[in-house]
Amino acid sequence: MYQGLTLDPYLENHRTGFLLLDADADGKITQGDLDLHMQLEAGQQRTYAVNLVLSYDLDGDGAVTEDEIRTVFRYNHRLDIGRATIGADGREQALRNEIRTIMALDTPGDPIT
Repeated sequence: MYQGLTLDPYLENHRTGFLLLDADADGKITQGDLDLHMQLEAGQQRTYAVNLVLSYDLDGDGAVTEDEIRTVFRYNHRLDIGRATIGADGREQALRNEIRTIMALDTPGDPIT
């Protein structure tokens, strides 16, 4: 709210918010709208995870190896490595974490392998 605000712009702002919340555009906000928002968010999260894993698949065979993760890690952190801004121990821990994370996302039998 701000000084000089009139009813029409105030209502229009809230109308827009209502329309965004009304996921199925039926004029009501219900549990179904919340469920639809959650399903769409989950789909977007899956898409992000698939894209992330595939960015490590350097040979394009649909599977990610630890060697590929190491190569991508070194590439992504080449400035840090060159400037020695992260110590070797910290870098090795970060690499182990990245390997664990990516390998957990790239599980056998999932749609991307």
